[in-house]
Order: sequence, then structure tokens, then C-alpha cells
Amino acid sequence: MEAALTAAGRGHSVTLYEKNDRLGGALLSEQYIPFKQDMYNFVKVMEKRIAKAGVKVCLNTALTPEQAEAEKADVVVVAVGAEPIVPPIPGIDGANVVGLDALHQNPPALGQKVVILGGGLVGSESAIYLDGLGKDVTVVEMKDDWAADAYFMHKNAMKVYVKDSRIQIKTGTTAKEVTEKGLVCKTPEGEELLEADTILLAAGMKPDRSKVDDFYNTAPRVFQVGDCIKAGRVVDAVTAGYYRAIDI
Repeated sequence: MEAALTAAGRGHSVTLYEKNDRLGGALLSEQYIPFKQDMYNFVKVMEKRIAKAGVKVCLNTALTPEQAEAEKADVVVVAVGAEPIVPPIPGIDGANVVGLDALHQNPPALGQKVVILGGGLVGSESAIYLDGLGKDVTVVEMKDDWAADAYFMHKNAMKVYVKDSRIQIKTGTTAKEVTEKGLVCKTPEGEELLEADTILLAAGMKPDRSKVDDFYNTAPRVFQVGDCIKAGRVVDAVTAGYYRAIDI
């Protein structure tokens, strides 16, 4: 969105393709999380700026390399994002396992007892949100620390909340198998079954390189921006989009 805005502001004719029915990507999960509302509002502001800038937006359109080449554009900017990391463990494709898109609705499509697989910033914030809804939440993290990718001030604020909450955080813990009863883990104390109605995948994101590579040679110049290079923060994606558009 930032790349499209910047390019349009510099006089280019810009078409923005989005495979889903709404703009915003990963930030759509923030819509119903009270302490993340500003991030969702940012998406709404960007949408209004896109409309005002005259950018042509094609929703529900997963652009193919063939279609991109047929456009005969001078520049193609690939910003297909990243995809969730799915641990290769037995049962991970079970009906009781959901992704972060389960948070795209209110109330979220989760049971009462939730185990979050992944204790990075996203998993930790999801735990706080679900605890606020009255869910029984356990976070499983392989590393020795949780939310290790959070800014220290934000991490301190989360520590204060977690200390007085019902959230259980199990660090140094590795998921071994998903069963109908929950998540079997290897903990420092030994093997343990964490009972759960729902297991929420928050194990991180990885660049979707296969889609990126397919767009090579679809235009005289092909740029990549955002999480399709390396999964990062919103500020990184916006900055990259701006400077890539400046390069056109």
C-alpha cells in the first residue's frame, strides 16, 4: 500500500492487486484487539489515502505472473508477504488447530481452553487478548524467553499484565504432537500433555519465495518489498515500500 501511494504521488499510473476482499494483510487481525486498534486504524487511513490518490485497486484478485506480464507494466512490485511457519509434527493438520486468521472475527473462532504454539510477540499479544476475553491460555515457546522480538518497553508492559493474569507461559518447551486432547510437549521436566480445545499457530512467518521468484522477468524492472524478503515489523514494510517506489 505504501509503495502504491508513493508511486502514485510521483505521477505514476498504479494498479494494486490484492487476493483477499480487503486491504491490510496481516494487520486485519488487529481489528478486534483493543490494545492494537491503532494498527487497524492505520489500515483504514491507508485505504482512504489509496482512494484519494487514484490508485486502481483490484480486490479478490490473485495476480498470476502471466497476467502481470500481459499488463506490460514498466515496473512490477512484488509484496506477497509471508506465510505461517507450520511445525512438521503429527496432528498439526487436525481440526483443533487454527491459524491467526481465527482472530479476524469477533468473537474469535476458538474454544475455551487455548494453547498458543509460539511465544514471540504475536503469540504473546494474542495470549493477552484471549485472556481478556476470559479464555484459559497457555503459551508454548521453544526459546528460553518469550516475546524476545518485542521492543523492551512493550515487553515490560506485557510482563506487568502477564504477572497478574491467568496466562501460563512455558519456555524451553518443544511441541511434539497434536492430539484430540491437546498438545504433547517436551518440557525441561519431561513430556507433558497440555490440554486444549484449540491450538493457535503463532510459530512465526517465513517469506513466500516461490511466489516471488515466479514474477521475475514479468516487467523490465521487478522489485520486492516487505515480508516476502524477510518477515519483519510494520515500520520495516512501510519504509521499504516508500523507498522502493522512490527508486522507480
